[in-house]
Amino acid sequence: MKQTSWGLALLLACWTPGWAEEIRLVTGEFAPYSGESLPNGGVMTELVSGIFQQLGYPVSVAYLPWKRGYQKTLSGTFSATFPYSFNPERAREMHYSAPLRSSPVHLFVHVAAPPSATTAQALQGLRLCTALGYNLFPPIEEALKRQLIELITVREMDSCVRMMENRRADAIFLSATAGWHLIEREAGSRRNYRMLSTPIHTVREYLLVSKRYPGGAELIERFNAELARQIDSGRYRQLMDKHLPDDTL
Repeated sequence: MKQTSWGLALLLACWTPGWAEEIRLVTGEFAPYSGESLPNGGVMTELVSGIFQQLGYPVSVAYLPWKRGYQKTLSGTFSATFPYSFNPERAREMHYSAPLRSSPVHLFVHVAAPPSATTAQALQGLRLCTALGYNLFPPIEEALKRQLIELITVREMDSCVRMMENRRADAIFLSATAGWHLIEREAGSRRNYRMLSTPIHTVREYLLVSKRYPGGAELIERFNAELARQIDSGRYRQLMDKHLPDDTL
């Protein structure tokens, strides 16, 4: 059975479409994973576009605010968007690829926040900031339901750090790599921030294709087959090490 499944995966990965329809990708600013000014658009952009190019597709990449990019993918303006975590609402509208990567999500707290804010359970009364289109993870949703925290939603995550610097917000929640990258870029250093050591969630990130997109399910199958091939060959690990040498993935 395993041999049959691998044979199908290999066939899907090797077949090249004769019509070579362009794959129109859209992503947003999420350094160091994606971003217009990053080398090759960031590690996720290089991974996703490289997989489609390996499959024989011409590829274009656009960078838009997350909510707008998602809606334009849903409507079919774009072929696919990435990287997105899972939630049930998206799953009703989108085909999900195999995971592109997984990472723990941590809370980053400004040093001026109450000193009791050392664990996720001690964040009552804090103002958490996030951006439009970002997922809310179960611990955050539960804290909101219990009215333990205030959630501030802005257009881009850059604004969250500026709000923490101006003491209009207390914390953000991101992976260690993304969180420190954002803080160092916007605040200049880590001096006024601490990352809570215990993760609040482990997130997996995916490529999404609208269920309205013609042939979307088959496109995801072919993408997954090539992603698996690159993981098995070591090419995936080489790409991660090139972009994220200090990331434990």
